[in-house]
Amino acid sequence: NFDLAFIGHVLEHLPSYKEVTSSLENIKKLLKPDGYLVVLYPDASHSKWLFYHDYTHQYVTTPRRMETIFQEVGLRVVESKNYVSCLVKLAKPVFYLGKLFPYFLFPKRKAYFWRLSLSMNGFIVGQVRSH
Repeated sequence: NFDLAFIGHVLEHLPSYKEVTSSLENIKKLLKPDGYLVVLYPDASHSKWLFYHDYTHQYVTTPRRMETIFQEVGLRVVESKNYVSCLVKLAKPVFYLGKLFPYFLFPKRKAYFWRLSLSMNGFIVGQVRSH
């Protein structure tokens, strides 16, 4: 058993709610009592078209949805925040800067890459509930 499990930008590629909850329950089984699960995901409520521009995104991920799913699979939400790249406290200013900045400096394809890099993401930390 593990103290900590981490998955980044995976759940949005699963086809359904059932697949997402089943995956989280399987990961939870690998954790020690009071172990932690950290999940990174694109925040579709902020990134809008960028989320749907990736044709492999099938399951919409938002902070509220992720918090609800964590609770449903028996994980206590310890923390849930938005971030842009490695920035948490400056997430919103960098996100808005990223909406404008790249288009003035880069061709369309590179600008899309920069907007994706500066788009709003979320992370959630859950802890296995002790019995």
